[in-house]
Formats: sequence, C-alpha cells, structure tokens
Amino acid sequence: MEEYKELVRCFFAQREQYAKRAKGEYSSMTDERITILEDIGFIWGRNEESWNIEFEELKEYIHDHGDCFVFKESSLDQET
Repeated sequence: MEEYKELVRCFFAQREQYAKRAKGEYSSMTDERITILEDIGFIWGRNEESWNIEFEELKEYIHDHGDCFVFKESSLDQET
C-alpha cells in the first residue's frame, strides 16, 4: 500500500473538499470533479458503500414483497 501513499492523500483531500462544499464553505471541489469521480465509482464517505449495498437490497425487497415495510422481525429473518 506504500506505493499508493500519495494517491491516498490526494483523495482524502478530495473528500475533505467535498465535505466543505456540502457545508457551504469555500472549496476547490467543482461540479465537474464530482461528476468525473462519481462516474468512476468514487466513494465519498466511509459509510456510502454499505449504504448503497443496503439500498440495493431494499429495492430487491420491494420488488419481491411489494412494499418497504422492513422491520427487525421481517420475512427476511424467517428465510434463513
């Protein structure tokens, strides 16, 4: 991972700039940069990837069950 140390720093800084922009603070992050990074699948936050996975699972649940009434004791728990 040492070989990517500068790359890691660079994209950590991109995430910081993105967060500043979201708060309305001055940022070097532009709409164009956001678009090109998102086009290659860039993940802005640590939790974003897991949220995206869970969102896809919710869409699948809605497709299968016709609703989004997912509770702790849902039919998903009974299937395992």
